[in-house]
Amino acid sequence: NSDIEQIIDRVFRKEQRTPRVSEVGGRQAEQIPVSSAMALMGQERNVMLVDVRSEKEYYEGHLEKAIHYPMMDIIKNPYVVSERRDVHIILYCGKGYMSETAAQSLVHAGYEKVSYFALEAEYRDEIN
Repeated sequence: NSDIEQIIDRVFRKEQRTPRVSEVGGRQAEQIPVSSAMALMGQERNVMLVDVRSEKEYYEGHLEKAIHYPMMDIIKNPYVVSERRDVHIILYCGKGYMSETAAQSLVHAGYEKVSYFALEAEYRDEIN
């Protein structure tokens, strides 16, 4: 298959988008403290910060350097986040439920380093 055919398969065939849990070897996304996430953003080069909240919440304010992919978009097609599977992806939301769900979808899709956190009250002041 050509690269284009592989991409089309990945986008339109659900079994290509969401691997079975048994294929992931039981890996889990890691919950990390907000302070650790902020430190990683400053230390690592291959790190993505992803806000999985609603579009409205994102535009009302988000952490610096965060990109927006709503949780449902990630669940429908986890490959939209990054072509590279070795990048460290850190997801966040308000209380942690959506970011954990989206993080597990990424792990199941084969991403190697996935972390998530809830935006704690002390960090809400850092929202732009």
